[in-house]
Amino acid sequence: MNHLPKPPDVARARPPIDFDRAPVILIWETTQACDLVCRHCRASAQPHRHPLELATDEARRLIDEAAEMGTRLFVFTGGDPLKRPDLNVLIRHAAHRGLHPSVTPSATPLLTAERIRAMAEAGAEAIALSLDGDEAALHDAFRGWSGSFARTLEAARAVREAGLRLQINTTVTRLNWRRLDRIARLVAELGAGRWSVFFLVPTGRGATLEPLDAAEHEAVYRWLADLEGKVPFAIRPRRRRRTAACWANAAGRRARPSATASGSASFPTRVPSSPAASCPWRRATYGPAPWRASTGTARSSAPSATPPS
Repeated sequence: MNHLPKPPDVARARPPIDFDRAPVILIWETTQACDLVCRHCRASAQPHRHPLELATDEARRLIDEAAEMGTRLFVFTGGDPLKRPDLNVLIRHAAHRGLHPSVTPSATPLLTAERIRAMAEAGAEAIALSLDGDEAALHDAFRGWSGSFARTLEAARAVREAGLRLQINTTVTRLNWRRLDRIARLVAELGAGRWSVFFLVPTGRGATLEPLDAAEHEAVYRWLADLEGKVPFAIRPRRRRRTAACWANAAGRRARPSATASGSASFPTRVPSSPAASCPWRRATYGPAPWRASTGTARSSAPSATPPS
């Protein structure tokens, strides 16, 4: 049972999804364990696994129930799912049941090119990596681990070499919101297919961080919407909350379908500042981010909703 054959690379016929019964996507927090100490962590992750986490057989039943109720996308997250020794077994089981598995690992020494290839061989289709700064000093301070930024860039290259789709996740806080244009440029340079932009909900360790105010949230949303169709990756702005998808926590509670879970609708974006010369979209015209003056210096007041020309 631990060595299920990899499913064939053919489209699996599935009936239309019933949104009254199941969400398109189920996100399972496989473990609370993680070696990072992220400042925004809702789960207040810790280095060691919780004794009440779902065992392998229980996790298989969770995956079976997700497939039976009609869910399409199954995300293994955490904590750090790489802290579970049975991760590849569970990825393979999800793929065998007709789900489309993806994984959100943490950028620690556990995340190697070999582990990424193993996840791909087990049946994973996409990997999501977190990037909360455009340089090591900002990102590593946010993640609480020196070297996380460099390892994220290395992992992004390994993901693409393994033939997996790459998604970049960014949590917007006062620590990084004025650098979103630079982060967006890096997302494009890494070859990501999607940029998922989260807005901080101050809970767990994140309770110590100050979220953006309403006007600033609106300015960022308007800026993101203005990026449509200008870069080769999609963008999904979303708020970190339990109703964004259904999940089971590390203490072992079962996941339940969320009535508010939606499909994978998204819109493309464009980089808001001059792109690198090597990028294929370099001839496009970009306006500065709404929170930057025309000289490139940051404004002290709340940003304008309309980028300056």
